[in-house]
Amino acid sequence: SGTGTGSVATLTSGNAALTFSASQFAANPAAQSWSFRNDGNANMTLGLSPALNAVFTVTNGCSNVAPAATCSISVQPNSTS
Repeated sequence: SGTGTGSVATLTSGNAALTFSASQFAANPAAQSWSFRNDGNANMTLGLSPALNAVFTVTNGCSNVAPAATCSISVQPNSTS
């Protein structure tokens, strides 16, 4: 028997993490950008957790990322005031 090969999307992040302080949840929080690329050989479909929408506004510049393509999204804390 042989070994199978399949299609897989592989996310490689350009950012180690996004860091927000408590003060950034004040009246006018600044957005941060998160960049990544698909290093796999299949299309990547992005979906965001509904729980994130309660805390952050995420502007998604792409919902499907082709192999070797890059994408950036903007993440902004929702104001608490």
